[in-house]
Formats: sequence, structure tokens, C-alpha cells
Amino acid sequence: MRVVALTLDPSLGAALNMLDDWEITSARDVDEVVDVARGAQIVLIGVGGTEEGLDIAQEIHSRGVTIPSLVVGEGPVPSSPFAPVVLRPFSLDDLRSAVASAIEGAPVVSSAPEPPPAREPKPHEDQTEEPDAVVVELRPKETSRDAGAPIDTKPETPAANAASEQTARAQQPAVTPPPLAPRPARTEQPAEVPNEDERNELRKRLTTPRPHMPARPTEAPAKEARRAPEPAPSRRRGFGRRVAAEAAQAESPFIQRLRSGATAARDIERLIEELPQVADVLAMAQAFLSEAVTAFSPQIASVYWHEPGSFRIVASHGLSRVEQGLIVQDAHPLFAQVLLSSDPVLIAPVDLARGLVAGVAGARTEALMVGPVHVDGECIAALVMGRNDFSDEDLDRMDILAREAGPGLALASALQSLRAKY
Repeated sequence: MRVVALTLDPSLGAALNMLDDWEITSARDVDEVVDVARGAQIVLIGVGGTEEGLDIAQEIHSRGVTIPSLVVGEGPVPSSPFAPVVLRPFSLDDLRSAVASAIEGAPVVSSAPEPPPAREPKPHEDQTEEPDAVVVELRPKETSRDAGAPIDTKPETPAANAASEQTARAQQPAVTPPPLAPRPARTEQPAEVPNEDERNELRKRLTTPRPHMPARPTEAPAKEARRAPEPAPSRRRGFGRRVAAEAAQAESPFIQRLRSGATAARDIERLIEELPQVADVLAMAQAFLSEAVTAFSPQIASVYWHEPGSFRIVASHGLSRVEQGLIVQDAHPLFAQVLLSSDPVLIAPVDLARGLVAGVAGARTEALMVGPVHVDGECIAALVMGRNDFSDEDLDRMDILAREAGPGLALASALQSLRAKY
């Protein structure tokens, strides 16, 4: 059976490659579908959403293609779609059954699970219990009461208490402070005038020097001679190296990094002059692939480049156009092992490990060999080759080839990142 596939989904393309009894003709747009639809039994459309796929199916029919169409979509299906629809997820058997039903004109039964019915809220379920409020009662300070007065059990408010206190204060008699005692009158005493003898004795004690202290010199001391400046140390040629070493130690870490970066930039420029391919990721990957094809003569070969979350093919040998566009996620069983270990992997025979190589481009040979490219503990690429058989010696040679290509691929990746950022 011949099927025309218009799909942008790599997983759907990988699933179609597993159907050996179908002849798959790939198309990238509606014009190619019109060109290659002659002699086909059905057009398979997988472009993402259901509505987009139905619009493309209607456009293909308006261009004169009258063979049935089957849309692989996601989301709700209209009540009367223009073409039958199969919803993800589905198995290969479900896809075979849906294609057969669409060719015969029978309704297509989708295997997508129905959403669970909405749960009705139970009574009193939306009511939340609030904690009991805490009531704080402020009571005024109790004043003295008359023993014979009746006690009112009704609580008084703060305003009433304030009014009662003001009334009690107003009823109390005013307190008169006691009179102050009169201050005694100040009498001035006449100052005693010393006689002549006492004044002479006082003058003598003030002018006579003390016995334990030297007499004050009458002449001013001579000024201290000015100290001559010390001669500056002479710099001789023998100290030039020590001064340069001290200046190098005084440099900041940032200046040292700039100096190292300038040296590295000159080295990179020389490397690009010797190997121009190192300036471009695609050129470096193609050179890596050419060496692998020359050394092993495989039927298929591809270089998978690692990006955040996935691997994509940047250079290939013997792959179809659909296989070249396949993207493998990091969670893939085979590539998850490639990320963790730098050791190459040999899979033979491939038929016994279909679950491990599902979705890998070129997994149709008898044996498959995968060589991770690790640099400084990080996986940057992987080399995949396939042919009838591989030996343990081939596995060792592939390990050496991947380790030698790692630094060049890492430098090309760094230069590409710099061009993208700056």
C-alpha cells in the first residue's frame, strides 16, 4: 500500500519507518502532495493540531486530489469533520486500523482516552470552618465603694467610668499647700584686709622656686639643628626583575584573566589558520563524519549534535530526507546512556533491540554502533553508524576517533556560542 505522508512530527515519521509493508512517500507541503498523490491510496496528514490538519485536508481536496485523507491530530474533533481523524496517543495497530477504515470509508474509532467525568461537590464540602473568635473584654480599674452602697451587677462602659471619676474629683475639696517659711535676711561680712607683713610673706612664697624643681633658665634654648634628608636608595639594574615580579603579583585577578584571554585568542587565531573547519560547527561535524566513513565504510552514518534537551542530526551519510529531520530527546533509552557514559555502544543484532533503537535514524541495518563525544565530562555530540556487522576492534577504533574529534567540536561550539551572543 502506498501512503503519501505530510508530517512535521518526528515521532510520526519514526513510526511510519517501522511499517515495512507500506510504501511511504514524504511531502513537505500541499504542492508536493498534489505532485506525488497519483497512484497512492491515502494521504496521511500530521501537522500538530486537529483543526490545522483538517484545513490542509480540505485544501488538498480542493486542488483535485480525491483519494481519502487521514488527519493525525490533538485536541477536540468537530462534530462533522471534513476528513477522518485519529487522536494521539495511538499504537501502530491503531494507525493500521485507522488507515484501513479511512480507505474503505468507514468511521475511524480513536483510541484517545475520554476525560474523567467532573466530580460533583459533596454537600457542605465548600464550607470551611472558621476558628472561634476570641473576645477580649476590657474592664476599668475598680474604685473604692462605700460598704453600704448596693453593688450594681450591670457592667459599666469605659465612658461611664470616666464620667464617674470626673464627678468624684469635682466633689473632693481643694487641698491648700502649707505656707513656706520665710528666708533669713542675707548679711554681708566685711572682707579682712591683710597687713603689710602678711603681704610680703605671700609675695616671697610665690616668687621663691621650690627646692625639688630646677629653676627656670633665663636664656632660651638653642633651636635643634634641622635633620638632613636621607638619600633615596639608588636603583640598579639588578633590581629590575624583582620589581617586575612584584608588579605581576600586585595585578588584580581580572587583569590576569584579560591577559590569559588575549593569549588564548591568539592561539585560536593560529588554529583557525591551520584548520579552517574549526570555525564552523557544521563544517567540523562534516569533517568528523568523512573520517568515520573512510575508516569504517558504513551503510549509514550520522553525527547527532547535543542541544538543551535533545539531539539533532547535523551531518549524515546514506539517510533519507525524513530521517535527516528526526530529533531524539534526552530521555531516549539509548541516548540517555550516551549522556552518562563516554564508552561506545555496539547493538547487534538490531532486530532484538527494537525498543532501544526506536526513533534513531538508520536503524534498519543488522548492527548499529554509537560513539559518544565527551569533553570535560559533558556530552556534546554522538556518532551513529550502521552496517551488517561490527567487531570489538571496530568499537575500540571508534572510541579513539570520538576522543580525538572532541576538542575540535568543543571549540567550534564555543565560537558559535560567542557569535550568537555578541
